[in-house]
Amino acid sequence: MYLKHFLFILSVFLASPIVAQITLDDYAMSQEIYKMEKREIYEEFIGNQVNNDFWKLYNEYEGKRIALEMNRFELVKNYAQDFFEMTDQQAANHLKIAEKLNIEFNKLITLYSNKFIKTNGGKLAMQFYQLELYFLASSRIELIENITTIAELLRED
Repeated sequence: MYLKHFLFILSVFLASPIVAQITLDDYAMSQEIYKMEKREIYEEFIGNQVNNDFWKLYNEYEGKRIALEMNRFELVKNYAQDFFEMTDQQAANHLKIAEKLNIEFNKLITLYSNKFIKTNGGKLAMQFYQLELYFLASSRIELIENITTIAELLRED
């Protein structure tokens, strides 16, 4: 339920005709809402297995994840704004940044999965890993589905 609500918010914010009009502050606020909704999902999924150490580490992770999300939002926003005037080199630069961000997201999840193994055990770490991969995959799908494709842009002319 919470995830569907987040995906709706994400689709509104990332729909390419409006993405250029959404501010970084607007997106930051949506990420804070998402953070709270994710926590509720975690509490439902693994609630009785966690302690304060888990939430401290999880909040640390969320702060770093949100920082990466903000970078991804800026990248998508710039891509949407620059698309029609973009050179091949600029497009290649957008792609390199996107690839680097994907690597950073994966590194972050791996880093915190290993921290959770040490503090809360392998089972909980695996549940964290599963949930985060699910959230990340869902947000990536939503992002891809809401960025205007080249074919759509050509049809509009």
